[in-house]
Amino acid sequence: MSVLPLIQGGKYAAAGLKDADAEQFFKALQQAIDKRDKPAVASMISYPIVVIINGKRQSIKNDVSMIKNYDYVFDKRLSEFLVQTKIEELWARDQGVATPGGEIWFSGVNKDAQHLDKYEIKIIAINGIKH
Repeated sequence: MSVLPLIQGGKYAAAGLKDADAEQFFKALQQAIDKRDKPAVASMISYPIVVIINGKRQSIKNDVSMIKNYDYVFDKRLSEFLVQTKIEELWARDQGVATPGGEIWFSGVNKDAQHLDKYEIKIIAINGIKH
C-alpha cells in the first residue's frame, strides 16, 4: 500500500487529496452512517484496521467482520459526532484527513505501485471519541 504524492494547493493537499474528492468521501460517509448502512460504511474502510472494542484494541480484517462489530466501533456517540461534523472542521496532514480531534482519519489508498494515480479514499484509522 502506498501513499499518494502531494497535490499542490487546497485544504487537503498535505494528505495528497483534492478538496472535492475528500469532501465528497466525507459526505458519503456521513450519509451512510446516518442511514446506518453498515455494508456501505464497511466498504469505505481500508483493512486490516485496528479499533477499540470494549476498551481493547482489536484488528478487524475485512468488511464482514466490521459489519459484525459495527455497533461497537461506530457506537451512538461516534456516529452522532461524525454525522454532525462540518466539512469546515476537517483538517489534513501527511497521514491523511481527520475529523476535529482525530476521531477518524481517511486517505487515498493505492495498492498498485505501478499506477499511483489510481486510488480509492478509505478510512485508515478509527480512534473513536476520547472520554
